[in-house]
Amino acid sequence: MYTLRALQDTIQVSTTRDPSKPPTITRALSFAMLMLTHKEPSAVVLLSASSNKTDLQGAVMAANEMKQKGHTLITLGLGTTVDNTDLGNLASPSSAFSSQSFAPGAALGKSLTVAICNSNGQPTTTTPAPQTTTTKS
Repeated sequence: MYTLRALQDTIQVSTTRDPSKPPTITRALSFAMLMLTHKEPSAVVLLSASSNKTDLQGAVMAANEMKQKGHTLITLGLGTTVDNTDLGNLASPSSAFSSQSFAPGAALGKSLTVAICNSNGQPTTTTPAPQTTTTKS
């Protein structure tokens, strides 16, 4: 049986908070990137129970940097006040999840487990166009 509780041993949770500033997704992703400097590509799980459109738009750059460095960003929006579309835009492909309930069921736990286990840690890159040189004879 897969549950979010079963993931507890698999996921390392780090929290940081500057009491003079409210927590933001942008700051959380920036902190995660700092913690992942010089580390093998990892799966990063971002849980959010609220949305701030400005914060989510600002977090795009941090999310893209994370994905370009080979990390898989998995997002989970919990509750009814989350903008799952914007939160999903931060996620790696097929890695955005949501639950209206704060007590999601086993199916979501299984989906998250599969997403974490299938994260391959490959950088998101584009293949450069081949360069050709022509010479006159």
